[in-house]
Amino acid sequence: MSSPKDKEVLYDIRPVNSSGQVDFAKISQIEAELDLSHASVAEVAAYKEEISKVFQEELGKDHDIVAALADVGATLHLAEAVSEESKKEVVLATVPPKPAPMEVEPPPVPMELPPVIVERPAPMRVSPAPGPSLPPLHPDEWHSPAAREIDKFMGRSFDGGGPVNPVAEASSAPESGSSRHLLTKILWLGVAVLLLFSAVRLVDWGKKFKQGFLDTGEEAADNLQKAKDDIVNFDFASAANNFTLAYDNFSGASSRLDSLGTSLVSFLSEAPGFGQVKAAKNILKAGENISKAGQNLATALDGFYRTNFISYFGFEFLKGESQPVSISYFVKGFRDAALFAQKRLAASGELLAQIADDSLPEEKRAEFLDIKAQIPVLEEYLGRAVDYSGFLLGALGQSGPKKYILLFQNNTELRPSGGFPGSYALIGFNRGFLRDFKVDDIYNVDGQAQKKYVPPVELQHITSTWGMRDASWFVNFPDSARKVIQMYKNDGGPQVDGVLTITPTVIGKILEVIGPIELPEYKLTLDHNNFLAEIQEEIEYGDNRVQPKTILVDFTPKFIEKLGQQDKDQWFKIVKILLEATEQKHILAYFSDPELQKVAEDNDLAGIVKSTTEDYLFITHSNVKGIKTDAVIENSYDLKSSLTGDGFIEHTLTINRAHRGGKSDYGFYNRQNFDYLRVLVPKGSILSSIQGQTSGNFTPLIRNYSTGDYVEDAELKKYDSEVSVVTGGVKQFTEADKTVFGFWHSLQPGQTKAITLKYKTPVRLDDNEYLLLVQKQPGTLEDRLTFSFDIPSKKEAIFRYPELTLDDNRLTGETKLVKDLIFGIKLQ
Repeated sequence: MSSPKDKEVLYDIRPVNSSGQVDFAKISQIEAELDLSHASVAEVAAYKEEISKVFQEELGKDHDIVAALADVGATLHLAEAVSEESKKEVVLATVPPKPAPMEVEPPPVPMELPPVIVERPAPMRVSPAPGPSLPPLHPDEWHSPAAREIDKFMGRSFDGGGPVNPVAEASSAPESGSSRHLLTKILWLGVAVLLLFSAVRLVDWGKKFKQGFLDTGEEAADNLQKAKDDIVNFDFASAANNFTLAYDNFSGASSRLDSLGTSLVSFLSEAPGFGQVKAAKNILKAGENISKAGQNLATALDGFYRTNFISYFGFEFLKGESQPVSISYFVKGFRDAALFAQKRLAASGELLAQIADDSLPEEKRAEFLDIKAQIPVLEEYLGRAVDYSGFLLGALGQSGPKKYILLFQNNTELRPSGGFPGSYALIGFNRGFLRDFKVDDIYNVDGQAQKKYVPPVELQHITSTWGMRDASWFVNFPDSARKVIQMYKNDGGPQVDGVLTITPTVIGKILEVIGPIELPEYKLTLDHNNFLAEIQEEIEYGDNRVQPKTILVDFTPKFIEKLGQQDKDQWFKIVKILLEATEQKHILAYFSDPELQKVAEDNDLAGIVKSTTEDYLFITHSNVKGIKTDAVIENSYDLKSSLTGDGFIEHTLTINRAHRGGKSDYGFYNRQNFDYLRVLVPKGSILSSIQGQTSGNFTPLIRNYSTGDYVEDAELKKYDSEVSVVTGGVKQFTEADKTVFGFWHSLQPGQTKAITLKYKTPVRLDDNEYLLLVQKQPGTLEDRLTFSFDIPSKKEAIFRYPELTLDDNRLTGETKLVKDLIFGIKLQ
């Protein structure tokens, strides 16, 4: 046979004479045995099933194609032995496969703009492990006319009409019934021969082909795992590279499968017993989609995280020759990538849903089911990414100007929302540009108050009026934030769209990345080690007693300017710090816009008291007249839980507090600490006993607020009116739909004390399951938490989260309370 590059091989299944012409005389003599022209759907299906059965039986046999043709009276002819006239009637047209619809990818997030350029290296190609290679074949041999003819013929036979008879159409003689039956039989015989020939090719390539798929699949899985690990480590550039390699793996395997012939693969996918072919097709396409989605999203994330947005804020004190670009430009690019990934992932889910579990090897089914189960989870994450990018666009004023109050909350003087806000900034955005940024002492605005509000009872011994400085009194941050906005407006400030908070802990960690800030006018160099202490020293004891917080006003623009000078790698570290700070509640946000607020709550940015029907604990500290001593106070909590005789959960909570001050070089760390504690527990809980608390008999500065021009805040009045005094002088009331136990505790430098509360909850051990949610107070650092649970007699724990230690029928665990925690136990 000549080279396939020069000549095409024909498999002529019709009777021909010695010259190669179709022998119509022979055709007319053949008696018809099979006629599908009037067959019912059921009959056609039965014939199809029979042919598939024959095909499956023949797959395992070795065949001599020439002998197989001879058995049925057929002869193998080469193309050069057939005349031009015969070719017109016999040669099957070679139609190129229909190209897959092109999917336009969103443009990558533009990274070429100054001053940061994100460089994405070309994916490194990993050579596959040595293994058997497929035999080199010409494309025409892969996409054989025989394979296309199967699809063509079967499509014509099963659409309600009989098979088209090109030979009969070419004849001018009237068609007899016998010749029609004869032709039908020959065509079916031809189909069988073509299937046999395909079987020979499959048997010949099967082992090598299967090994090639296995190698490719393992390599693709390896690259996907590497991409996953890269994302966990925030190495998005490497993740994009590995996603690209995985895509190439899947695409290459898909091309191998397609090389069998699109029509043949489609036929095999539907044939009984060939579910693995369809599964392979769908898995490969799903792999391509997932890899492409991951590549696009990782590239966008890499650019997003490495873009120094501060350099695009447009500050007047930032020097640069180029026109700043709106941050919205980058956020839109990320949103487009997330939408593209969302579409690809949805397509993958549909493909995997079509695969029958029993069509896969048994050893792979569990892994496959796990992948299918992960698709909805990934779709949820992508949905959040789309929502979050939309949230950023809205918060940055893309559709109109936005103004926010930014509170600098000093967590060395704890308050429910993170710390006492001695200073604040008014910031404004419009279409992604920062248009306003003004830092001021919070006492300056409070001095302009138009109304004198009566403060909360616990604050009346340190202030006669309630202002913006003390507005963050409620444990639920949205309640505090709304009160801050109200007080700011009362102080003569403009209407704002939300409240943001940040603690000096975040600033210190960022200084560790960007380096020290020089303040020559104060003869200071501030770094991550001394920033907070030196700032407080200047405020408390500096020469400027008229405006003691001017140092913060002077520090802030220099700090932001230095942020804007950081390269992409440094900025990436800063973004990680900000993300961690959000998770640990050192950054909070409240928005008046309900849609923006919902996204903030869904992403744990809002500082809300969470709603749950299970057990609950939230301990908050409010430093009242305790100066900055929370910097040297160590808090730890011990919660012992058990089941009462009537089936309810009962707790013994011990709060241990140690004052490490007294010998510090900074005087404000050597003062007495006064702490008003609030313990939030499930609504309806009952306090049985308390020990170790301090009396809170403080004398208010104003003994009778009704005699002056003071105004009672309606919400605060309702809050205080529901207070009742219970065991040990503890105040009990309701806040954020939780029962609250409120009490005082004072601590001298060098002292260590404990407060112990015993209380019964309305929580029962339903279905032998127990869940406890413990929330962390914003602004706190690494308070220790020990949790223990006594297992009832005749019960055993079959599940525990996290890993709790079992000792003498008691489960115990110890951890740092750096974020909200959940404990779970299942008994039987």
